[in-house]
Amino acid sequence: MGKLHSFRFTHRKEMSALPFDGAGATGDEHVMISARCGAPAAGYLVVGMSVDDTAEKDVERRRADMEEFALALVPSVKKELACTA
Repeated sequence: MGKLHSFRFTHRKEMSALPFDGAGATGDEHVMISARCGAPAAGYLVVGMSVDDTAEKDVERRRADMEEFALALVPSVKKELACTA
């Protein structure tokens, strides 16, 4: 999530050691993951999620919750799309 998408993030931090081939970033109110898919209809899967501070006032907890949710969601979506990568 380079400069092209930097406007989406406040306090952007790269996600490391993803459990699949991809890249991700977390901000105070946004998380984005791009993962290789390899399916005929989708070379990549991109998941973006935004929440506001009413979801959780504690910023660190909110960031951790968003990251945990996104990391759990991506494998399920990849399976649904029949991704080969």
